[in-house]
Amino acid sequence: MNKFGRLEVLYLTKDSYHQYAMCRCDCGSLKKVRMSHLRSGDTKSCGCLMRELTGKRFTTHGLSVKNGKQTRIHRIWSNMKARCSVLTHQSYKNYGGRGIRVCDEWFNNFMAFYGWAIQNGYSENLTIERKDNDGPYSPHNCTWVTKGQNARNQRTTRLTMEKAEKIRQLAASGISQEKIASLFKISRRHTQNIIHNRRWRETE
Repeated sequence: MNKFGRLEVLYLTKDSYHQYAMCRCDCGSLKKVRMSHLRSGDTKSCGCLMRELTGKRFTTHGLSVKNGKQTRIHRIWSNMKARCSVLTHQSYKNYGGRGIRVCDEWFNNFMAFYGWAIQNGYSENLTIERKDNDGPYSPHNCTWVTKGQNARNQRTTRLTMEKAEKIRQLAASGISQEKIASLFKISRRHTQNIIHNRRWRETE
């Protein structure tokens, strides 16, 4: 037998411990799989089967796709992950670029994010916001606010003495004031005041 699920065995290889099969999936992809995983049924495709089943489950329930379009809450989840992990995303420098991440529970599981969202008051007129601007996207650090509240909070980045010290350290290491201002979402004038120990407020 040279076909296991969607995988057709092309040839076998072996290392010191295990036998492997180079397989072609029905979708056309190639995948190297341990023979024991093929025989046990643990691996049935290159991964496309799980993606299809997951997609159908979300689509059937109307959670990720509705009327042929991505739902708003699934779009929020997708964009949240992208700006924290995709280097080419236009907002990466303000999120992933300064260490903001999405917790493993949400990053790998849309349903976990969806469940938290519904239990914590999600509605179509609200947007997600982190309580601690330097913290991750996670259940304990996120809440739902109106777009107006979110915009006001973005304009009033909270600064503390600890963050001010970080700004001075970055400046001393040669990072430009423009880059620092962008990372902390504050004005260049405010950045200069902090660097030169002039009077500044903890909340700009």
